Amino acid sequence: MYRWPWELHLINLILVLPKILIVDDSKMIRMQVRDLLPRGNFEVCEAKDGVEGYALISQEHPNLVLLDFFMPHMSGWEVLQKIQTRPELQTIPVVIMTG
Repeated sequence: MYRWPWELHLINLILVLPKILIVDDSKMIRMQVRDLLPRGNFEVCEAKDGVEGYALISQEHPNLVLLDFFMPHMSGWEVLQKIQTRPELQTIPVVIMTG
């Protein structure tokens, strides 16, 4: 079945909206990072610590993770190590942040 280019674009926006996950224990930092992101066709999710972040990474398989290094409960380094043990998560780009 032939689809017009605008139809494909609309389908991609509805069905395959890329996700960016921001993981930081500071609400203020999460808000600032969100504000620094360019406006675009992607969904931004947030997690308040490494435990919640790892759970969201496992469930949502985001397209990009912006991960604070120093957090309570589970550090960003620990989250990254756990990601690396799961083949289905290993291809997700992770940017480590620290303040």
